[in-house]
Amino acid sequence: MTKSNRAAGPVLIFIASMFLFICAVSIFVAKESYSANWSDLRKGYIDTHIHLDCGRIPDVENRDEIKAKRYRLAGANLISQMSRVGVVKAIVMPPPQVVGYEISVGILDLSDGVRRFRKRLFLAEGGKVLNPLIHSYLKEDITPMILEAFDKRAQDLVDAGIVAFGELSILHLSFRDGHPFSEVAADHPMLLVLADVSARTGIPIDIHMEAVPNRMKTPDGLNRISIENPSFLHPNIEQFEALLSYNRDTKIVWQHIGWDNTGYMTVKLVRRLINTHPNLYIALRVEAPIRRKMGLPMYNMIVDGEGKIKKEWLDLFKEYPERFVIGSDEFIGVQGEERAHPQSFEETWAMIDQLPEHLAEKIGRANAARIYNL
Repeated sequence: MTKSNRAAGPVLIFIASMFLFICAVSIFVAKESYSANWSDLRKGYIDTHIHLDCGRIPDVENRDEIKAKRYRLAGANLISQMSRVGVVKAIVMPPPQVVGYEISVGILDLSDGVRRFRKRLFLAEGGKVLNPLIHSYLKEDITPMILEAFDKRAQDLVDAGIVAFGELSILHLSFRDGHPFSEVAADHPMLLVLADVSARTGIPIDIHMEAVPNRMKTPDGLNRISIENPSFLHPNIEQFEALLSYNRDTKIVWQHIGWDNTGYMTVKLVRRLINTHPNLYIALRVEAPIRRKMGLPMYNMIVDGEGKIKKEWLDLFKEYPERFVIGSDEFIGVQGEERAHPQSFEETWAMIDQLPEHLAEKIGRANAARIYNL
């Protein structure tokens, strides 16, 4: 062995030792990280209401290919975020669309984002396929033939493997110019047909509806941020109860409770509806306080300014533990890109750890598994 080789020997041994040490530390850290995530995932939490956002796609020749890739990336980002908070399964769906404001998000688009994760991500549809139809027809214009065709469209979605009809809008406010306002009677004939389809198939209906017990002036701020909103809102609670009463075998999930834009989505109202209608389920949502910066109202939130669950809501959860699920309602895009929509995923799931263990298990997992047949 030469003098230079003898000198290099200790250096090589030191480098090799350091490499092995770094590998050992990396494996230990990865194991600890994996164990922590696995411990959380064993809770089996289920998010009943998520959207994927592929962002703006340029009008180029391979546009569809780019869109499909970005939906896959958004799906992977969703899985990553789910694993961080212990959510094992999530239901992905298009937002409610109406004629004149259709966007390209539908079951075919979303399937690109969930196909690789079919054991963890499940599809709902109705926002693109059914909602525009419901909002296109006045009650007096509907014929038996139209209702029969609508029934078939809904059944086709069931046959395609959806786990929910969603997201459907009864009253959806606009939050920027160009963002659609939509309103329809909660006991619209097509919704009654869908209730029958839900009853015979066991597929629940996800409803987006602001609470309006009586005709009211649109709250201050909403007209300022969007010219799409009308000056007055029509009552919908009585019609909603008619829908709930129409077929008791229909499972209806009222989404976004805790995100109230009218001031009437109160604990008192929710308690009365739950007590009266055994087929009504409530999906909870908490949004980041960015709305305050926009000057929008913040009514009947589930948590206080420090993120703690308010006593009146906690008492309601304890009173009806079988009737609540989590629906974070965030638009999840490609990882690393700026979020185009307000955050609600982490904020919503942060409250689950505040619940007693048996209540967290019901609201975070068991109720959703039963209602959505997961």
